[in-house]
Amino acid sequence: PCIRRRLRTLPWWLLALLLTIAPGRSLAQPVISIDGPVEGVNIAEQILILEDPTGEMTAEQVLALPDSRFVQGNPKAGGFHGMSAFSEAAFWFRSHIRNDTQNASELLIVLRQEDVWPEIRAIVADGNTIEERWELGTATPLAQRPFLHRHPIAPLRVPPGEVRTLLARYRYTLVPNIQPRVWTRAEFRSHDMSTSALLWVFYGVMALLCAYNLMLFLAVRERNYLQYVSFIACFVLFNFLCV
Repeated sequence: PCIRRRLRTLPWWLLALLLTIAPGRSLAQPVISIDGPVEGVNIAEQILILEDPTGEMTAEQVLALPDSRFVQGNPKAGGFHGMSAFSEAAFWFRSHIRNDTQNASELLIVLRQEDVWPEIRAIVADGNTIEERWELGTATPLAQRPFLHRHPIAPLRVPPGEVRTLLARYRYTLVPNIQPRVWTRAEFRSHDMSTSALLWVFYGVMALLCAYNLMLFLAVRERNYLQYVSFIACFVLFNFLCV
């Protein structure tokens, strides 16, 4: 009977032993390596995200938190997953970037978002030491931003062989839907110039369309033409401010 009793308990002992020696799965944040020119690399999958329900946490407190307090980014959900679309909380995302080149890298982190966000704060840190802070939300005038552009952009200077941490804090009634991308300055300038050229072609076509329909309205005094001109003008103005 004693042997039978021991045989019955043997599977439980084996299970306990396996759980003890099995390696635990911990959430470790990957380091984004920069080894040359970078053209809009999406880092949504390589960021960690923290929800601050009270919105009272400071950057120093967030930097000191272990990786286990964060959740993994999800590029298919704009960097955030498992969260309600509406929230009064503040959201932090954290990324580590290492410069593997022989020269100091001047990077641009484009925090493009689909919605208008009055409050966006970016912090650059060396370990737990904060080096720079910026306000990048729509409530901040363009002249006060570190990089003059319609999208919130955080410049990041990383010496060769070193790592810098980028924190970004968002707070509004909507959960942010962002796709942070990393660029080197020269590549971003080239891309932005080509994109801007296409946009100005679009605006030129829309301006000609407005002028043509306005002339038709003046000629035939048909009210529908004036309404169409107003619609196009509002559409172009919205795209000019938000795209």
